[in-house]
Formats: sequence, structure tokens, C-alpha cells
Amino acid sequence: MFGTDWPGPRNLPFPSELSSSAPFELLLALISKAIGGEAAGKLLLLAILFGAAFTSYSAAPATSFIPKAAAAAIYSVNPFVFGRLHYGQWFLLAGYAVLPWCLARIRKVLEQPHSINAVWAALSLALVGALAIHLTLVGLLIWASLFLSYFVCAGAGRMAYLRRQLPSLAVAAVCLFAATAYWTIPILAGSGSEASVISSTSAGDLAAYSAIPDPQLGLVTNLLGLYGFWAEATGRFTSMKSFVPGWPAILAGSGSEASVISNTSAADLAAYSAIPDPQLGLVPNLLGLYGFWAEATGRFTSMKSFVPIWPAFLAVILVGCGVGIVAAVRQNKGLRPLAIGLALAALAALVLEMGVSSPVTAPIVSWLDSHLTIYRGMRDAGKWAAMLALIYSQLASMGAEAMATRLRVLKRPRLPTEWVAAVLSAVVLAVPLYYGNGLLFGMHGEIKPSSYPSGWYAADAALSSDPRPGRTLFLPWHEYMSYSFVRNQNSVVAPPAPMFFSVPILRSMNPEVPGVEGPVTRDQATVDGLVAAGANAQWAPDLASLGVKYVLLAHELDWGSFKYLDSQTSMVKVRDFGPITMYRNLLVP
Repeated sequence: MFGTDWPGPRNLPFPSELSSSAPFELLLALISKAIGGEAAGKLLLLAILFGAAFTSYSAAPATSFIPKAAAAAIYSVNPFVFGRLHYGQWFLLAGYAVLPWCLARIRKVLEQPHSINAVWAALSLALVGALAIHLTLVGLLIWASLFLSYFVCAGAGRMAYLRRQLPSLAVAAVCLFAATAYWTIPILAGSGSEASVISSTSAGDLAAYSAIPDPQLGLVTNLLGLYGFWAEATGRFTSMKSFVPGWPAILAGSGSEASVISNTSAADLAAYSAIPDPQLGLVPNLLGLYGFWAEATGRFTSMKSFVPIWPAFLAVILVGCGVGIVAAVRQNKGLRPLAIGLALAALAALVLEMGVSSPVTAPIVSWLDSHLTIYRGMRDAGKWAAMLALIYSQLASMGAEAMATRLRVLKRPRLPTEWVAAVLSAVVLAVPLYYGNGLLFGMHGEIKPSSYPSGWYAADAALSSDPRPGRTLFLPWHEYMSYSFVRNQNSVVAPPAPMFFSVPILRSMNPEVPGVEGPVTRDQATVDGLVAAGANAQWAPDLASLGVKYVLLAHELDWGSFKYLDSQTSMVKVRDFGPITMYRNLLVP
């Protein structure tokens, strides 16, 4: 299985450095050793999809099946999940699948302050961070919003509530820090790859990865509909709106870290900012859970293609959420603080997802990027749609249960109660399923299993036969490019070589996103210079200085421009395997 950031791993390696995801990478590597990398990847995908449905069903603040099932449908099949699956951001989706459980544990400690509940809440948030570090901020914002709401709703007993909560908050803070110290300390110290990425994220990154608006409905509607992923605008995959023509109507009804931080700049904010819908603008796009920056690349079909009238269905979902809020505030004292807190959190998530894409919110996000170091790690504004999706599932389940309860207490109904209840149940389940139907029917053929060419296996066997293989350079020199053997509608993926070949692979780390600077490393700079100079460069000695003994040239994209390697001094063609050619650097013993 391939995705842009999930390049069909044949081997899932053990973590080479301490990062937030190192424990999860270790677990996947162990599973890969037992059943193989391909099977482990498919198992992860199934666990994500079914896990998201299970946790959202279990966490829904409802007692009957239909409202809880609606929550699961809204959360597990929507434009956010569709876009991230296309882009291969499976670690992010793994954290997304755990997020409802984290919310349930946070709610538990806020309603029943106790040290055990505090420990579980902290551990659940730590698990979310281990799977997807970006979602740690989402969890913390939800916790803060709910705490504020529960405190305010306590009325005259606010100070008593605060006194009961303080010990639990202290226990949770200590446990959370202890459970995440292996990656939070390196970030605070400015070391490790994640801190490097965060520190190098700029305003350009915010713009590049910003949420995108819907062409007709704009940004807010797109975000509310769980659209707006920047990659939707790349054209690499079909927008899920293609499968949900009336999506707005449906919506209205219901170590490495240090490196990432240090390299994230203002340019990143612009490069990865949310994108608007061409007709509706930014806000409608984000409300619809669209706006992912990659949607604008054209690499995949927008889900809007499957939901032509998506704004109508989005409206239905939002109306359901509104009914849930009103019912909780007016009729259910127990759910009142939860509903109000979730509404506040949704507003905050929408503002943050709009990011630098809107002149209204750009100053806020730019200030956060400049003054809150950890915030730079978010970079891709569309990740806040995960929070919107969670809140939709919670509030919509409240609304569905409130409407079902209302039907049961109606006196002298004009129509048989059973008929009305049946229609309501059908609508409550059908609306989110149609809105997210881009994930159904085999994702409409958007993602298909793919096989590596036999020549790649032959090349790997040749490399493995060398007892001292050294490093191997993988060409063409692009971090992301299309591969002919990838059968997805979006065939652009990260280099699959590092997780396919059995030797250390040197590959490009430059995403070539306009406005975003590539990494500044000796490896990257050296090979950049060689590729730029082409036949005029002395490849063998420069590669020898990097410990590169072999060069693999995949017959993809612009591979023909590297034919001069055949005549390079001290470079020998070992063999042309058909889809890939191997060269030997004679200067490396």
C-alpha cells in the first residue's frame, strides 16, 4: 500500500533516533519482523479505520445505538481521513484514532477528579502524542476548553470545583511530563530532529501548508465539513466532494522533533496553509473538513467530486451539532459543560486552521509561530480539522439522541412514532456515510495495492551480496515524485528506496515546495551540487567523501538526464535491471 508519505515499506526499520514516535516505530518494526513489512502496513491501516470507529462510538455522549453509530460514521469517514490516507500520513491517523478515547478520559477526570482518572487522562494524551506529536496540542486545547467550561458551569461552586480539580491537574501534569519526557526534553533543549524541524518552520511553511477554501463556499464551510487539507489543491487525488455532491447540506445537520522545529519558518506557514474553496471561500471549506494544502496540488481527486452537493450535507451535520448544543444547555445539566466546552474548542480549532489563509486570523497564528516554539511543529494548519471532526461526532450524537428522545415523548403524533423514528435513524446514519463516501467502494479506486518491479528485488539482492556495501545513493534526486508502478490515482510518493533496500540509502530530503527552503545538510548540499553540475561534476570523489559506494538510478521521471553517469571517471555500470540501474563507485573499497 502506497501513500505520499507512506512509500509502500517492504521493511519497517527499527527507530534510528529517539523521537516522539520511536516507541510506535519499534512496535511496528517488531510486528514487521514477525509478519513482514507489507502485512504490517495493511494491519496498521485496518487498525486505524476500525480503531477510529470504535473509539468514537465508545466516547460518544449518548446511550442508544443510532446516535453512537452516527458519531462513529462522522469521525471515521470524512474528508479529513480521506485526504490524509491519500497523503500516507498514517501515523497522524493513528493518533487521530486514539483521540476520542483521550477525550473520554479527559471528560472523566473533569467530572470525577481522582488521581487514577488523572493518570489515565495523562497517559491517553501521551499515547496520542507518541502516535502523532501534532495532536498533543489538539488534546491540550480540548482539555483547556473543557476545564474552562466545567469551571464556569459550576456556578456558585466554582471555587470548590477548582479545589477538587487542582490535585488531579497536578497529578496529570506530572504523569504527562514523565510519559513524554523522552521527546519533550530534547525539544525544550533544542536538540533532536523534531526540534530541528520546529525551529526551521517559517511563515512560508504556514502559507504553503495552510487550509484551503472551497471554490464556491469559502474557507469556513470547507473547514466545518472537515475539508481544507492543503494537499487537496495539488490535484494528486480526487476530492471526496466528488462523491458527496451535497456535502454542505449534510454538514449543517450534525530527537527528530528538535530538527523539525529548528527548520520550520514563516515560509512553512504559508506553504502549508489551508486552502479555500474556489466558489465558497475559506471558512466553508474548513467547516467541511476540506482545506488540506495538498488538495491544491492536483495529485489526488478531491472528495468533493464524490459529493457534488457537499455544502447541503454539511449543513445537515452542523444543524445536528447545533441541536445537540441547544438540547444539552437547556435540558441536560450533566452534558451542558461538555457541549459548551466542545463549542468553544471548535471555534478555537477553526481560527487556528484558518491560520495565515485569512487576514483575520493570520496575525494570531503568526504571533503563535513567533512566540510559541512548540506551535511551529503544527506547520500544516489542516491538522486542526482532526479536532473539528472529533467535536462534530460528539455534538451530532447529542443532537441525534435529543431528537430521538423528543420523538418518544411526543403526544398524539400525526404519524406513527415508529415510522418517524425509522426515518430519523436512516437520515442520521445515511447523511454522514454519504458525506464521507469517498472512503467507501474501495475509495472509488483512488488507492490500490501496488507491487514493486522484479528488477528492484534483483538490485537489492546484488547490493546484499556485498559484505561491505557502504551507502547507496538513490536517483532521481527528488524527495517526492511519481513512480510508474504505483497504481494509486496519486502516484507521487516519498522515496520508497530506504524502506525497500537492505542497505543504507542516501536520498533527497528536499520536498521542493514553493516558498519552503530545503534542509541544509552536507549530504543534501553535496548531491544538490552534483546534480546541478551534471556531466561537468566529478561524481566519484564527491560521493566517496560521503561514503557512497553504489548509485541506484530508478527509471522514473527525469532519469534520462543522468545518462552521463555511464561515462563518469571511476564510476562503473554494474547492471541495468530494467526498471533500475546500478553503478559502482570505484573510489570506495
